[in-house]
Amino acid sequence: MNIWRIHLKPASKLGFNSREHCIEHNLVGIGWPIPLTTSSLTATEYEDQAKVLYVANNDKSWYRAWNSFYYRMQIGDLIWTRTSDGYYYLGRVESEWKYDFSEVAVNADIANIRSCK
Repeated sequence: MNIWRIHLKPASKLGFNSREHCIEHNLVGIGWPIPLTTSSLTATEYEDQAKVLYVANNDKSWYRAWNSFYYRMQIGDLIWTRTSDGYYYLGRVESEWKYDFSEVAVNADIANIRSCK
């Protein structure tokens, strides 16, 4: 079992709170959505499109986050985060990776998700 720290402060749109979204829906997630996606993606489809979109735009943080979140994180791992108010949350990863293309997930910038209790 590994223990991960996640910031949960991606580039959410005005009026959307990434932390609240994750806590309310029992999720842990990272951003880097694929624009205009209208269906779920496989990991290979996501990674291929994200490489073109984010690496081509010189985003150095995308692959580090993706590698940890998809390849290294395992079911049963623990994740902790802290809110800007100083509250700490501890969760356990309960599922494999999934791409969430919903408007709410994209607006909260939490498109790459795993269930977390």
